[in-house]
Amino acid sequence: MFIKIALICLISVAPLAAAPIDPNNVLDGCGQFASENCLVKNLNYYAKNCRPNGATGARGAVGSVGPTGPVGAAGADGTNGTTGPTGPQGSTGFAATGPTGPTSARGATGPIGANGTGTVGPTGPIGANGLIGPTGTNGPTGPIGSTGNNSFAFVYNTTSRVLVGGGGVVGNIVEFDTLGAITPGFNFVNAQQLITVDFTGTYLVEFTVLVPSAAQFSLLLGGSALIFPQSVYGSSVPDGVSTIFGQAIITLNANEGVSLLNTSNGSITLPTNVGGSEVTINASLIIQRLN
Repeated sequence: MFIKIALICLISVAPLAAAPIDPNNVLDGCGQFASENCLVKNLNYYAKNCRPNGATGARGAVGSVGPTGPVGAAGADGTNGTTGPTGPQGSTGFAATGPTGPTSARGATGPIGANGTGTVGPTGPIGANGLIGPTGTNGPTGPIGSTGNNSFAFVYNTTSRVLVGGGGVVGNIVEFDTLGAITPGFNFVNAQQLITVDFTGTYLVEFTVLVPSAAQFSLLLGGSALIFPQSVYGSSVPDGVSTIFGQAIITLNANEGVSLLNTSNGSITLPTNVGGSEVTINASLIIQRLN
């Protein structure tokens, strides 16, 4: 029975246009020449679709947009465009200076390098003399130098004096009233009737005394009772004026001195105006440095 209906359907619809196919139906291939299996499975479906096509219905509403399809393959690179014109130069930026970082610790001292072995170069030429500097200030005055052999002191007396004798010192020293001449290195102390020296050395001492009778005179170390034994001289003339001349070489230390001393047994009066009317020197003492 089904076969008959199918044949009738096939014959009746042969000249007609094929009906549209439902892509979601499991029975695809239904059309102008539908298979027997299709007709058997769903007779109503084929009876409906095997009818002649009616007029085209109105366009249905636009369906919703389907999901986006997968990204297609990348197209080939296009050709490079021409280089555009150079843009204007931008304004200069301001770079702020950052704060100074902390000072790092001193590193360890490296080892001393080896001594060089180069040869010493030749001595350069002597430079020109510099300008003479300003004169310096005067230094302090140095000590007085020792006097030479020509240094001396000379004193004498012209007045009448009585010199006590008897071997004592007090009143026996000859007093001199005149300083004849003196050079540096000597001093005459009038109060003590003493000639002192500034330097240690050897000295020649000479003296003269006019005496009216026998007498004796010697050199005395100033400020003491010491008589230089090599300086003792005398006269034995009992009456009349005579001259005693004495000399001695003695050693004196700095600031020591000598005096002339009457070592006679009795007093002696020094005379004046002997042999003429002029004032007579009746005693003198001279000292000269030898070295």
